[in-house]
Amino acid sequence: MKKLLTSALILIAFSFTACDLISELVPDVDTDFSETFQIQVLSNNGFSEVKSIDATDSDEYNDFKDNIEGFELRKITYLIKNLNAPEDMYFSGAIYCSNEEETESYTIGSMARAKLSDLEEAGLENEATPQAEHLDKVLSWLDSPGRFNVKAGYSLTTPDGTPYVIDGTSRGANFEVVVKFYLTVKTKV
Repeated sequence: MKKLLTSALILIAFSFTACDLISELVPDVDTDFSETFQIQVLSNNGFSEVKSIDATDSDEYNDFKDNIEGFELRKITYLIKNLNAPEDMYFSGAIYCSNEEETESYTIGSMARAKLSDLEEAGLENEATPQAEHLDKVLSWLDSPGRFNVKAGYSLTTPDGTPYVIDGTSRGANFEVVVKFYLTVKTKV
């Protein structure tokens, strides 16, 4: 009887230790997803092409898919690079996400107005202002089916804020907008 009680206590202690061990082995994982959008200037406002963010393609997702409880968005950033545009062109924009079928679409972040050449020269990621009321919907698409679509909207203005006139010298200007989503993959405990 004493042996049986000792064995039972060891099993109980081991099960608590195993739970702690699993929690330590499967921590929350920080990851990011980015897409680069080529903007070809044909008018002073418009949209980029649509691209897909697919969490199921990431190593983190596949390594922990049986333990994923959900996702948390830490921040969204944008970076301007490969600029070929007039010096006096200003940029502002928005980041749009939609479901795979594109039947639902939401603005989830805005990109503040700034001089394009200053943004490229700085070479830094700028934090987009999140639209909190729509983030839960996008995160639910990551939960199921594990992906969503994204595109960038843009508006081009002059230094005084009026719409930029797209003519022979500015038509065909181009640049890239790199949008990056910083996520935490929440794991079951």
